[in-house]
Amino acid sequence: MQHRIGVFDSGVGGLTTLTEIKRLLPNEEYFYIGDHANNPYGEKTAEELTTVTINVVRRLKQRGVELVVVACNTATTRCIRELRRLFPEITFVGTEPAIKLACDRGFEKILLLATPNTTKSSQVADLIQKYSTGKEVELFPCEGLARIVEDELAGLLQQQNEPAWCPLELCDVAEVQNAGLRFRHAADQVRQNQTAWEKIARLGETQQTTTDLNNSQALGDCKRVQTCLDGLVDKIERPEQYDAVILGCTHYVYLRPMIQRKFPQATLLDGNYGVARRVQSLLYN
Repeated sequence: MQHRIGVFDSGVGGLTTLTEIKRLLPNEEYFYIGDHANNPYGEKTAEELTTVTINVVRRLKQRGVELVVVACNTATTRCIRELRRLFPEITFVGTEPAIKLACDRGFEKILLLATPNTTKSSQVADLIQKYSTGKEVELFPCEGLARIVEDELAGLLQQQNEPAWCPLELCDVAEVQNAGLRFRHAADQVRQNQTAWEKIARLGETQQTTTDLNNSQALGDCKRVQTCLDGLVDKIERPEQYDAVILGCTHYVYLRPMIQRKFPQATLLDGNYGVARRVQSLLYN
């Protein structure tokens, strides 16, 4: 039986999560919503973000999905309980920073890179309290980094004329206006075969480098991204002290090679594989 699975994030970040899910479950039918209009989710209020995500899930529900992956740490921490309450007929899988994974693997000095709202969330505090006994976990908010990554990759995607690699929805969702949200969306683009979206997602794979895209467009050559990342890491005291760095935003996975160069001694971790395993378990166990 083929399952219909929806995945959404504030733009292209969640494609790294979708790539992992599709690797484990290649024969399902997927619908992706990249909410570029509201990027970054991490800078929205709880009320704004709840309204945005409800509208996104309504669109996915129209596609008949039975399971929705919230491929964003901030949206998970702030909205998933309300989404489960409003849409009891849909199974939701959230995303959370890989704090448990880092602790389970025995790392002692762990740095979490995440959006400001994720670092301040009660969920992160609970994860640290529950799993970090005997470990040291430090939080570092990366103000503005997700937005820059989104802008650069979305611009790159728009330059491509190739179709997308799986059934795909691109939507622009709402603008904040008068303390409310107006739902505005573009026409769906449902296309087939390997294309720019898959190439972009490959930037986040552990063994891939930014040379997967031509050198003039790769993130590694993007001065705006590099400048932002340099400015953030320069604020971290003794970056060499960490043996694990958690990429606590799906957009940061695209920067894996760049972040690895900043922390050459550390193992980089993200939660995408764990999300994929959870989806597999819910559908087939």
